[in-house]
Amino acid sequence: MTSEKAQSLSLERRVANSLNFHLTGGGCPTNGSLGECPAVYETYVRDDGVRYCYAHVYIWTAGKEKNLKASEVARWVEEAGGFVDTISHHLYDPGNFVTDGICEDGSLSWLVEFTDKQISFGDAP
Repeated sequence: MTSEKAQSLSLERRVANSLNFHLTGGGCPTNGSLGECPAVYETYVRDDGVRYCYAHVYIWTAGKEKNLKASEVARWVEEAGGFVDTISHHLYDPGNFVTDGICEDGSLSWLVEFTDKQISFGDAP
């Protein structure tokens, strides 16, 4: 995909593409994948137009064995044009079968929060 065509995609699509490329090698997730990013979406738009988005990332066994770091995931979001605010690890979410930080299938569930513009702490809503 050309850089011009990639830039015409929404930020959410660019981030999803980047994360899934790095986690799965660009194809459908397989047993050897580091994980997957099944959902990216906008959550909030400030009055000044700054957009806040979430990406849900599941780290699978291969990712845990590789010791995949949140800083690597942040770099992949930034490569796609996003600015990472926080990356959180879900510790307890019974609706998604997460107990004590582990999903029922053994994966880790991370929430990546990012914006479309770089902000400083003094700029937060």
